[in-house]
Amino acid sequence: MGKIRTNFRKRIKEKGYTIEEFAELCGIHKETVKKHISKDKYPTDCLKIYAEKLECTYDYLLGESDVPEREYQDIRKSGRYFR
Repeated sequence: MGKIRTNFRKRIKEKGYTIEEFAELCGIHKETVKKHISKDKYPTDCLKIYAEKLECTYDYLLGESDVPEREYQDIRKSGRYFR
Protein backbone atom coordinates (compact mmCIF):
# COMPACT_ATOMS: atom_id res chain seq x y z
CA MET A 1 0.00 0.00 0.00
CA GLY A 2 1.41 3.42 -0.94
CA LYS A 3 2.26 6.03 1.65
CA ILE A 4 -0.48 8.36 0.38
CA ARG A 5 -3.08 5.64 0.82
CA THR A 6 -1.68 4.66 4.21
CA ASN A 7 -1.66 8.22 5.57
CA PHE A 8 -5.14 8.97 4.25
CA ARG A 9 -6.69 5.84 5.75
CA LYS A 10 -4.77 6.27 9.01
CA ARG A 11 -5.94 9.86 9.47
CA ILE A 12 -9.57 9.00 8.73
CA LYS A 13 -9.37 6.26 11.38
CA GLU A 14 -7.58 8.55 13.89
CA LYS A 15 -10.42 11.04 13.56
CA GLY A 16 -12.94 8.26 14.25
CA TYR A 17 -14.67 8.18 10.86
CA THR A 18 -15.63 5.39 8.57
CA ILE A 19 -15.04 6.04 4.87
CA GLU A 20 -18.79 6.60 4.48
CA GLU A 21 -18.97 9.07 7.38
CA PHE A 22 -15.93 10.93 6.12
CA ALA A 23 -17.33 11.17 2.59
CA GLU A 24 -20.59 12.57 3.97
CA LEU A 25 -18.69 15.11 6.09
CA CYS A 26 -16.81 16.26 2.96
CA GLY A 27 -19.92 16.36 0.80
CA ILE A 28 -18.29 13.92 -1.62
CA HIS A 29 -19.76 10.61 -2.73
CA LYS A 30 -18.24 7.66 -0.85
CA GLU A 31 -17.25 5.94 -4.10
CA THR A 32 -15.23 9.02 -5.06
CA VAL A 33 -13.36 8.94 -1.74
CA LYS A 34 -12.74 5.20 -2.14
CA LYS A 35 -11.44 5.79 -5.67
CA HIS A 36 -9.05 8.50 -4.47
CA ILE A 37 -7.71 6.24 -1.73
CA SER A 38 -7.26 3.25 -4.02
CA LYS A 39 -5.43 5.20 -6.73
CA ASP A 40 -3.09 7.08 -4.38
CA LYS A 41 -4.03 10.41 -5.95
CA TYR A 42 -6.77 12.99 -5.84
CA PRO A 43 -7.61 16.36 -7.39
CA THR A 44 -6.36 19.46 -5.59
CA ASP A 45 -9.89 20.66 -4.80
CA CYS A 46 -10.53 17.38 -2.96
CA LEU A 47 -7.10 17.49 -1.31
CA LYS A 48 -7.99 20.86 0.20
CA ILE A 49 -11.28 19.50 1.57
CA TYR A 50 -9.67 16.32 2.88
CA ALA A 51 -6.86 18.18 4.67
CA GLU A 52 -9.31 20.64 6.22
CA LYS A 53 -11.71 17.96 7.47
CA LEU A 54 -8.89 15.72 8.72
CA GLU A 55 -7.05 18.66 10.34
CA CYS A 56 -3.74 17.85 8.70
CA THR A 57 -1.33 19.23 6.12
CA TYR A 58 -1.34 18.59 2.40
CA ASP A 59 2.18 17.17 2.78
CA TYR A 60 0.90 14.50 5.13
CA LEU A 61 -1.90 13.44 2.78
CA LEU A 62 0.53 13.38 -0.13
CA GLY A 63 2.94 11.13 1.76
CA GLU A 64 5.66 13.79 2.02
CA SER A 65 5.50 14.04 5.81
CA ASP A 66 5.19 11.52 8.61
CA VAL A 67 3.40 13.92 10.94
CA PRO A 68 -0.05 15.36 10.25
CA GLU A 69 0.37 18.73 11.99
CA ARG A 70 2.41 21.50 10.40
CA GLU A 71 3.91 22.85 13.62
CA TYR A 72 5.41 19.48 14.55
CA GLN A 73 6.66 18.91 11.04
CA ASP A 74 8.46 22.26 10.95
CA ILE A 75 10.16 21.70 14.32
CA ARG A 76 11.17 18.19 13.40
CA LYS A 77 12.64 19.24 10.04
CA SER A 78 14.57 22.13 11.57
CA GLY A 79 16.95 19.70 13.27
CA ARG A 80 17.03 21.85 16.39
CA TYR A 81 16.57 20.54 19.88
CA PHE A 82 14.87 22.58 22.53
CA ARG A 83 15.58 22.59 26.26
